[in-house]
Amino acid sequence: GPAPALADAVIKGAAAGLGFATATFGINYLFAGRPLSLLLIDGAYNIVLLAAMGALHRISTGDEAAFAL
Repeated sequence: GPAPALADAVIKGAAAGLGFATATFGINYLFAGRPLSLLLIDGAYNIVLLAAMGALHRISTGDEAAFAL
């Protein structure tokens, strides 16, 4: 089917960062006794990273409609 709009790709990437990466880090950080502030830093990094990856993947399709928000 057609590729999603850029905003959809960014939202889905951010959701993956929050739902998968940050949740996994959270479990590991709780077990290791690491501070919440470290989880927030690492979680935010992964959310931004995966959102950017979603945007780049969408833009790389070469479709001009990718820039429609």
